[in-house]
Amino acid sequence: MPRTARAALSEHLRMMQIEASCVCRAVWRPGVPVQGQPGVTWLELTGPTGIAIGRPARVKLRASQLVATAPDQSDRAFDATVSGYRYELDGVDGSELIAFHWHPAGRSRITRPHIHLSMVRGADSRLLGAGHVPSGIVQFADVVRFIIAELGVQPTRADWRTILET
Repeated sequence: MPRTARAALSEHLRMMQIEASCVCRAVWRPGVPVQGQPGVTWLELTGPTGIAIGRPARVKLRASQLVATAPDQSDRAFDATVSGYRYELDGVDGSELIAFHWHPAGRSRITRPHIHLSMVRGADSRLLGAGHVPSGIVQFADVVRFIIAELGVQPTRADWRTILET
């Protein structure tokens, strides 16, 4: 277990990077510390327009996580814990397909994990795009697995199954 908050965040970033490497070469980076919340930082995989996933591109991915570092119960080491996220998959034309959100603090009245299902065929996208379908917490590895297994994107690593199961 990492002995410092910085080491815990670095280890978390390393694990997220390995998971991302199953579908892209984008890099997870520390973003902006959350004002008034020591040890809480947004991490970002991509910029605001997302990165193309697949060859040829099948989807665009935008991903960010809210990560808190704090001492564990022994006070001798630090843990990094995801306490919010935005994982968004768009079509290559920029249209939202599906979004996995958990933003416990912010302007929205919905603070629990939820999904936006714009990609449902034949549905009124105005309804589903604004709707908040309840979900459990979604791990980034689950989103990467979804991209490969359900959207048919060719993985960039042969060992992707092993990586996403750890």
